[in-house]
Amino acid sequence: MESRRSPRSPTNISARIRHDGGWDDVAILNISQHGMMLATKPKLNRGAYVEVRRGPYVIIAQIIWSNEAFAGARSQDRISVGHLLEKRAINPIENGTERRAIQRPTEQSWATCRALGQLFERSAVWLIAGLAAALMAETVYNALAEPTSQISAAMLTPNR
Repeated sequence: MESRRSPRSPTNISARIRHDGGWDDVAILNISQHGMMLATKPKLNRGAYVEVRRGPYVIIAQIIWSNEAFAGARSQDRISVGHLLEKRAINPIENGTERRAIQRPTEQSWATCRALGQLFERSAVWLIAGLAAALMAETVYNALAEPTSQISAAMLTPNR
């Protein structure tokens, strides 16, 4: 007879798993407060730590046993089975579109963004240069205004 720390809830939840080999799809076949049984394509190494993600939930777990198709994982923290099983909480579809199906920016859109950035940068440089030129012109005008007015006044007064 098998002794378990907590009861298992049979499930068939798709999720993502990060392991030594990168990211893969995984199915959670049963889950308890302390662990889960996973159906995986790659064989997971016993003792390895993995990250299982489903919607907003992240579960860090250690692989306790593994064979070619399945693995048992024990979580570091207590798993909220109810929250993980809630359909609305774990639904990967937001606004009617699956996150991975959203079209990513293409090289052409990156080029457009780069060109707009360069245009903004050049415009800012020209604006700063124009303001600096106006400030210099005003400084020169103010510096020469007094002597010029004195010369004009001296030329207008008759010689004695």
